[in-house]
Amino acid sequence: MKGLILKDLYTLRQMGKIYLICMVCLVIWGLVTNNPTILSSLLLVYGLMLLITTAAYDEASHFNRYALTLPLTPKKLVQAKYLFALLLFAVMVTLGILGGAGMLAVLGAKAEMGYGELLASTCSISCIYLMTIVFILPCIYKFGVEKSRFLFMATYLLVFAGFALLFSIDNMKTWLSGLGDRGFLSIGAVFGALAVVGLIVSYHISIRIVENKEW
Repeated sequence: MKGLILKDLYTLRQMGKIYLICMVCLVIWGLVTNNPTILSSLLLVYGLMLLITTAAYDEASHFNRYALTLPLTPKKLVQAKYLFALLLFAVMVTLGILGGAGMLAVLGAKAEMGYGELLASTCSISCIYLMTIVFILPCIYKFGVEKSRFLFMATYLLVFAGFALLFSIDNMKTWLSGLGDRGFLSIGAVFGALAVVGLIVSYHISIRIVENKEW
């Protein structure tokens, strides 16, 4: 298990400088627009892209076919990818919150939000990340990376548009404005719980796909 996760980390290490440049650009963009949530939101999108990149390397090198000739079960193979996805999630959320808090400190009164709003916004975006993983990983195992790239964009846009549409309704706006930061966090917790249930279901579907697939 540890070796499978390290394999993905070594794959991404080749692009370390690009990651750093992207993060610097996001910080500058957030400071210029006085919007620290740009960092956390786009970092999570970036995390999804990194996940797909590791799957693309696996597919190009026929790694899964090779791995299943070793003392590795389909369950372990899928488990490692889901754990890696959650590791990326934890890293991106941590960087987003810490970076956003630092940007708020730098912006001071110019910032468009406070620390509570930053945390609530990050929680909402985190749910979108998790819901996208729920759908995209089984698709990668079933259809391959190339087809799944389009499904990834479609899924992410649909989930994001759904949240945007929900929050654009006038009655919803009035209700949300009276919630406060704690209310937003409570909603985030509900969506987070649904995402966790979805991850469990998605995980078992992926195992079934890998077990039945002819590599």
